[in-house]
Amino acid sequence: MSPPCVGEEEREAVKAAFDSKYVAPCGPMVDEFERRLAKLAGRKHAVAVSSGTAAIDLVMDEYGVDGSWTVVAPTLTFIATVGPAARRGAGLVFVDCERTGLADAALVEATLKEYSSRAPKLMYIAVDLYGKPVEYSSLETICRRYGAVFVCDSAEAVGAHKSGRAAGGAGTAAIYSFNGNKMITTSGGGALLTDDDGVAMRAKKRSQQSRENVPWYEHVEVGHNYRLSNILAGIGLAQLAKLPQFLERRAQIKAAYKQALAPFGFEFLSPVEGENNWLTIALAENEKKRDDILAALEKNDIEARPVWKPMHLQRVFSKCRFFGGDVAEDLFRRGLCLPSGPAMTDDDVERVVAIAREEGRGKREETGGPHFSAAAREEESGGKSGGALARLRAGASVVILGAGKSAKAAETLLAKYGARTRLLSGDDAFPDSPQPDFAVASPGIPPRHPWRKTCEERDIRVVSELQLGVEELRRRGVKLLAVTGSKGKSSVVKLLADALGGVPCGNYGLPVCATGDCEWAVVEVSSFQMETSVFAPGTFEAAAVLNLQEDHLDRHGSIARYHALKLALLKGARFAIDCKAEGEAGLLPLLAGSYFDNPILRTNGAIAAAMLRATGLDDAAIRRAFASFKPLAHRMNPVGTVRGVLCIDDSKSTSIASLAAALEMATRPVRLIAGGLEKGDEPKIAISPLTKRGKKVYLIGHSAEMFFSAWREHVDCEVCGTLERAVERAFSEAQEGEILLLSPGTASFDQFNNFEERGDAFANLVNKEGQTKR
Repeated sequence: MSPPCVGEEEREAVKAAFDSKYVAPCGPMVDEFERRLAKLAGRKHAVAVSSGTAAIDLVMDEYGVDGSWTVVAPTLTFIATVGPAARRGAGLVFVDCERTGLADAALVEATLKEYSSRAPKLMYIAVDLYGKPVEYSSLETICRRYGAVFVCDSAEAVGAHKSGRAAGGAGTAAIYSFNGNKMITTSGGGALLTDDDGVAMRAKKRSQQSRENVPWYEHVEVGHNYRLSNILAGIGLAQLAKLPQFLERRAQIKAAYKQALAPFGFEFLSPVEGENNWLTIALAENEKKRDDILAALEKNDIEARPVWKPMHLQRVFSKCRFFGGDVAEDLFRRGLCLPSGPAMTDDDVERVVAIAREEGRGKREETGGPHFSAAAREEESGGKSGGALARLRAGASVVILGAGKSAKAAETLLAKYGARTRLLSGDDAFPDSPQPDFAVASPGIPPRHPWRKTCEERDIRVVSELQLGVEELRRRGVKLLAVTGSKGKSSVVKLLADALGGVPCGNYGLPVCATGDCEWAVVEVSSFQMETSVFAPGTFEAAAVLNLQEDHLDRHGSIARYHALKLALLKGARFAIDCKAEGEAGLLPLLAGSYFDNPILRTNGAIAAAMLRATGLDDAAIRRAFASFKPLAHRMNPVGTVRGVLCIDDSKSTSIASLAAALEMATRPVRLIAGGLEKGDEPKIAISPLTKRGKKVYLIGHSAEMFFSAWREHVDCEVCGTLERAVERAFSEAQEGEILLLSPGTASFDQFNNFEERGDAFANLVNKEGQTKR
């Protein structure tokens, strides 16, 4: 599944260790290995030991963990994370995870808060699961707040990083593992990483039987035989030199799996910034499909495994307390650890893919029978919506175009009504018979797609998953809000949902068809979804178009068509607004001091306030909603004001249209940082807002010269190359009252691993500038 990738370099390292005469533990290669590990992790010290488990045990020694301690840890992990604490009799408490597989920080805080008053000795062990680094800074803050020792199990995360910090660089202590299947291997081994001189010194001593520094064997405490041998450290040095190519190859393998399997309905653990892609985790449709795939791979001599069985489900921990729901259990039931070793060839990956596709697709069972509800029958005879659900009959045939999340959600909903469904994915041919009663189109299936053309030729009605889900929610009495526009939709949707205690869905949040019972649902709507949606008046309590820019013209053909699709949403609302809410009396004071209270976001904030008023919420409640709003990362986020210059992180902006919309939203002069890896968008889209709003553009990355050629006649431009240089130049020229906006309009992959890393780098540079006196 992840075999060691060793070769001549490791052989030479072992020979060099033999030749040095240092065969037993300790020696020059151990010393050098520790030095390089400490540098990799950004720590003062690394202590090389016989395993990652040994490193955790040494941490437990340092703090004297015993039966008087409570140790909190993620439930989705390997037993070695908590084994040493369990053997010492400590009380263990487990917390559930998010869809990334990483522990839910809110649950961690709730758990530590509860135990802080009754467990004076408290430890939290974070786990960088499958090479995905946790949010180090926020977890450190939580642990300080409740007096918990913060330890980080980075056994699987060598080479990963988060917000400029390497895995292994967080916590009072952290650990690595070099087992045979890890990112780098010493055949068996591990390391304890710390910045504390005393911790490092005592761990090194304890790892060598706690022998005192005298000529004879003198002991004042009992230690362990945990030290790493010089020969194994030599292997580790050779492996460290190869780490960059291991990281690159594992990322390529993961990308290949996702590209090949996602169209067949496979999900994947949600990605996080800076992960090392140690293992690729795919999620099958259900437990049976997972087991079928595992059996088929085993039959073909291919190793794969389920994800870690949650600790709270292990019999040995059956009496331990657990905080959370069933996220970790669901990941265990459906999760597949796919072969991911860097020595895999493209042919190896394709072999795994072929088997997973065949077993994952399986045979779909047809469902039938009179499963309509009374409400649905009432609608069929002339009730509320007259939509697709109202026209369903028992055994109706529906073809679903696409096999992603929204398509699968539509399939589940239709099955509830007794429909016979067929999902089309990849190169599937459109069925010749029976003639479908209607088709459901996923947003990713454009009008020119052969499936859509076939529907048009055969006069098969096409509806969206959005419309299907909205009709179902209306049938159940859920009240709906809808938001569309070119920029800032997700933040407004999140604010509205938070304020109303509702559920965000659509383009942000759950697929609409998968939204459960609730009082309010807030739908983010894209122009792609509106192609196949028609909403009766009064469908939505309120709907808004936040802003409009030239976008998706390769799909829609013209700006007029794109705008018409967006504005059509308003026809289905009792209360409709379209960018003019800022002028309404009394709205702007409601934003005071909030995320939206700045010259680039006030219009969106005013629209959101107008929508909340339309729901009947009073101004005091609206003001509280804005004050408590926690924004989505890297989406028009103010990250500081430096010498009167407002700095905005919009690193999520990866298209020219998004960049242009960000400029249009500004009401002050903007100094723009743009550029990265271009995606083929037309730079001229941004010329009009650049001319109106742009003070100067500082260009970075691969696209810098292209943007310079396209824009220099319309706005002052400077090619800076790097983000650091761009920030430096911008602050050297910026005047009080201006805006410094990072809205790259491109992908990040030329200089950063992802847009999150790019945004974090910008925020750090702004913070550094803010600490500089001029």
